[in-house]
Amino acid sequence: MKNKISSYFNLNDFPQLLFRYPRLLWGMIFINQITVLRNWYVRRGLKKVMKQFSTSFTMFDAGSGMGDFIFLQSQKNKNCTFIGIDSSPANISLSDKFIEATHQTNTSFTCGDLQTIEFPANVNVLLCNTVLQYIPNDATVLQKFYSALAPNGKLVIYVPVNYHRKLLLYKALLSKPNFNYDTSVGRAHTYTSETIKDKILSAGFTIDEVQFSYGKYGAIAYEIFSIFQWLLRVIPFYLLPIVIIVYSVFIFPTTLVLMAIDYCSNNNEGNGCLIIASKK
Repeated sequence: MKNKISSYFNLNDFPQLLFRYPRLLWGMIFINQITVLRNWYVRRGLKKVMKQFSTSFTMFDAGSGMGDFIFLQSQKNKNCTFIGIDSSPANISLSDKFIEATHQTNTSFTCGDLQTIEFPANVNVLLCNTVLQYIPNDATVLQKFYSALAPNGKLVIYVPVNYHRKLLLYKALLSKPNFNYDTSVGRAHTYTSETIKDKILSAGFTIDEVQFSYGKYGAIAYEIFSIFQWLLRVIPFYLLPIVIIVYSVFIFPTTLVLMAIDYCSNNNEGNGCLIIASKK
């Protein structure tokens, strides 16, 4: 059971119930969008970018996960085309099941490695959310992003940066094996805001906007949530309901307030960086 919980949190696997009733994916998308602060920033960035295009555009999600951002947009923009690529067969399988259940005709997903797979052409909006840091040959992938975009196309990319830690308990737990996703899968790059901007500029892009997330308050909220996830993996199964209730009633509302403060602040720095760039 503990291994299964870890697998579900890291989105390497999904409960079989989701494959039988794929419409339940809406619930996972809702939870993921509410509880993960970076998704707040990415949604805002995408909304801003999409306003610049007509009612018919193509969006490509490079590292689409379980299809969150594609499915949030595809039913609202039925005249647009949405393409997702992800390296996880489980993610692609679940996304395909959801497409079948909801009868969507403007979305498609492919399983593959961003370093080697062929990208679609003439894309208007290209999203890469918390993926690039895991790709060894990130410079080549950024160049492929540039080639895939149509003239005046937009890149919306989010990466973690800086890795400044706040809570003593979180710092101590970082030495634990499989404490978080990065330690379990391995991170190829540790970016600063300057290094990621330099890489994007080197690929030929013009940077339009840079936003920082996970400042002081957002970082604390993230670390509390990470500790909660770790507890779910390691505590005895019979204690799970107690931990979940305590977190939901007392701790999560506090982290939600911290996240809202971060989101509404004009952060001068932080542990996350959202960049909007253009192909001229």
